[in-house]
Amino acid sequence: APFNHPSRSRSCIISHRSHCVLGGLNHLRFAAIPSTKTSDLMDSPKESSEQPPPSAESASSLPIINLSTQRTKPSSSARRKKSRSSRLEKTVLLFVLVFLMNSINSKRIIKSVNSQFEYWQTEYYSTTNTTTTTEEQPQAVEKKTEDTAIIITSSSIPSHPSTYMVDMVLNSTSRLIGLSPTAPIFITVDHFRFTDYANQSPALEERIKELEQYTINLFNQYLTNPRVHIIPGMKNNHIGGSVLKAMDLIELHYPMVRYLYYCQHDFFFFKDVDHTALVNVMDEYPDKINYVRFPKRAPHTIGRECGNEKLITFNQTVVPSNNLDANIDGADNETTALSNTRPHTIYPTKDYSDNNHLVRFGWYKEIIASLIKVNRAPEDPLQRRANNGCRSGKPIGLYLFNDMNILHLDGRRTASTP
Repeated sequence: APFNHPSRSRSCIISHRSHCVLGGLNHLRFAAIPSTKTSDLMDSPKESSEQPPPSAESASSLPIINLSTQRTKPSSSARRKKSRSSRLEKTVLLFVLVFLMNSINSKRIIKSVNSQFEYWQTEYYSTTNTTTTTEEQPQAVEKKTEDTAIIITSSSIPSHPSTYMVDMVLNSTSRLIGLSPTAPIFITVDHFRFTDYANQSPALEERIKELEQYTINLFNQYLTNPRVHIIPGMKNNHIGGSVLKAMDLIELHYPMVRYLYYCQHDFFFFKDVDHTALVNVMDEYPDKINYVRFPKRAPHTIGRECGNEKLITFNQTVVPSNNLDANIDGADNETTALSNTRPHTIYPTKDYSDNNHLVRFGWYKEIIASLIKVNRAPEDPLQRRANNGCRSGKPIGLYLFNDMNILHLDGRRTASTP
């Protein structure tokens, strides 16, 4: 503690040493109090106060305490640093403890969480009705057993947003006698070519709006029909890409499909087609017939030869109606049953066409996918393959139906509809 001598201006601080020195030769020296218990000093304060001060000679022989060194308080920055260090140590310690606890109890924790999740899952399924009704089940079975599907490709034409033309094509498929009434129908809607967007004109903007409205109209027309599926395109797929896109969906959702009708949106059937007889003859000649073309003009004006291949005759199962009724959409269908005695004919041909045709599903998907450029009309490259096949004696299996039974609405040039 500081000790102020009455005759000096400096202070003396008693430290751990046994004496102190006052600066200068003239400073008095005080002898340190002999080591005595604190209790003894408190018990006899009178005796300690009556002792005479030590002489200069005795004081000079005692050890000296240096009072010039004083204990200073740490600065504020040092305290903050120490505080941060302390917090960091606590954080690290807490992290280590948590890590150890998780390591020890991890299996028990995971097991507990899984048990709770399984309990919640059981409770959810026990209170939720996930069974299907008896009315829905037959539709699911039908999708698995259909052996024939229909694809109708469509794109922007002047009559849009009207669906009149594609409606005629779809309705005319009722003339495919023997086709399942639940056979799936896929209508694709192709987008514009990217080149059409160069220096976009107001006329193109209007066509885009009309195509969009056409798609909406299709949904409104067929959304509740379980057999009709609308597939809009987000890019230009053309015929090849649109057909392949639809076939991928058919293959996934209708895996039993073996045959496919391809129709364009402005070619409709105006005469009956004996679907059952055609499928029968294709089953009879699996290595010969892959494609049957329905002509839009007289068959004799189309090539009816391919190398050494011969025409194929088969029996019809119905008497077709050959009248172009006033109800041109094909709803009026006059057809009678017939014993399998009347012959029918299909001719080998080297002329491939994108007009309406019946194909073997697996062959068609493979040959479309083999095109180097899919987003195009397959007609040109497949025509070259057909020509080469007929010349080399390895035909690709093209045949021509012997009767004209489709008509062209010429959607590209027809702006008005009835």
